[in-house]
Amino acid sequence: MIDPEFSLVSPEYDVTLEEISGVDGDIATDNKRYKGLAREIPVFFDSVTNLNQSADEVSNWLKTNVGWHDLTFSDNPNFVYQALHYEQYDIKKTLQEYSKTIINFRLKPYKFYQSGLTEIQLTNGQTLNNIGSRPARPLFKLLGSGDMTLTVGEEIINLQGVDTGIIIDVLADTVVNINGRIPEWTKLYTYPLPKMPVGEFTLSWTGAESVSMIPRWEALLP
Repeated sequence: MIDPEFSLVSPEYDVTLEEISGVDGDIATDNKRYKGLAREIPVFFDSVTNLNQSADEVSNWLKTNVGWHDLTFSDNPNFVYQALHYEQYDIKKTLQEYSKTIINFRLKPYKFYQSGLTEIQLTNGQTLNNIGSRPARPLFKLLGSGDMTLTVGEEIINLQGVDTGIIIDVLADTVVNINGRIPEWTKLYTYPLPKMPVGEFTLSWTGAESVSMIPRWEALLP
């Protein structure tokens, strides 16, 4: 269990401040991003029948597939966080000795609405509502062959020579074939990939037989 005293904080906006001789105050450079956060999450065993086995399971879980992973909290199941466990000290030992420990995570500055992580089939000309507080970075799947356009609000994606289908991942900034294996940047004739604006917007297309997406509605921490 997570210590009930634990809480998340808002991310810091990334601005570089520079002092220049002869200029009053600082020169601010906007890096146009939010910084990630390092958080110590205190956890403890409420009641377990086999402390050693439970400590093993937690330790092995944290050492498997090192990288960014989804993280959810049972008291806030509506959001999914992006977390990276980045310190490999002996968590198993402290759990066995004290039934509690500190797990260090690196968090992305944003979180996803759980409701926006399910793939949905779209209707041409459909009005959608981005319930998040930030422009969304979806994953689109377009089925069909030939030339296509996908209009997201006022932004247009122009595709040419698509073969059976294409996957456009705005968050990962990738364009691949429908099997998800082969890069298809040569099919794309507009860039950058458009985000979905906050609030209501319309999504329409030409040339594709069908379009689906994972919206990824998002908000800043906490």
